[in-house]
Amino acid sequence: MYGARVVRIINNNVIAARDEHGDEVMMMGKGLGFRTRPGRRVVAERVEKVFRLDDQRSSQRFQELLKDVPMEYAVASADIIDHAKEVLSHSFNENIYITLTDHLAFAVRCARQDASVDNPLFYDVRLFYADEFRVGMWAIGLIDERFSVGLPDDEAASIALHFVNAEYPSGMQGTMNVTRLIREALDKIEDHYACPIDEESFAYQRLVTHLKFFMMRAQQRESIPEMDGALRDVVRDKYPEEWTLSEGIVKHVSEGLGQHIDDDEIAYLTMHIHYIIKHPTAATSERQG
Repeated sequence: MYGARVVRIINNNVIAARDEHGDEVMMMGKGLGFRTRPGRRVVAERVEKVFRLDDQRSSQRFQELLKDVPMEYAVASADIIDHAKEVLSHSFNENIYITLTDHLAFAVRCARQDASVDNPLFYDVRLFYADEFRVGMWAIGLIDERFSVGLPDDEAASIALHFVNAEYPSGMQGTMNVTRLIREALDKIEDHYACPIDEESFAYQRLVTHLKFFMMRAQQRESIPEMDGALRDVVRDKYPEEWTLSEGIVKHVSEGLGQHIDDDEIAYLTMHIHYIIKHPTAATSERQG
């Protein structure tokens, strides 16, 4: 860092610099860009945060954003992302530094104007993406403390969606679409059997996890490991009711995503549905055991 030199001045507090390895990075710090110019050495003592965005397009977009958004939001965003990496053990698409920073600035502005926005997916995000939601709750605590606002819990769901989106390259709209389709699939199962499923059970969570990754695979045009044809026939013949229900769900998902989905997905979903419907007490005993 001590050998870093200024490449561009974004504003008084943010610069693009070339580090001692020749890599372009973004640096933040109070007055870091004040009274300096390209080619000068960076004053290391003023550097508070260093961002390394390998994708040039993402780096340029981030620099454009920080011309208008105070650096405190980018620092908060980076701290939240660091926490998420540790808790979720995931790497994230670099775009999250841009989208989350922009979102945090918007959320704080709305809160200060008493104009917070409800998240219609709050309940489903909390249920389907529980780990990411917990990161979101941690994040709003950090934001409330640093910016002296009171963000609603709905914001935890919104922040969680940013991490889900950054884990899977489907875009925010794609992430929201998958979340909606998971809910619709679960509703179809509950409506068919005219009974609610215990949302706290391990069996339910396994079903949700299967639906989530099934839809992510379909969205990304990936296939599940091929099932032996004879075994697939056994599943279809042994569980005809569950197969028909699964077939309808897979068709609905296929239409919702605009993707062809193989019969193997029907077979795997059939087994999940059979388990959760035929063994309603297994999940309770698992939780208590």
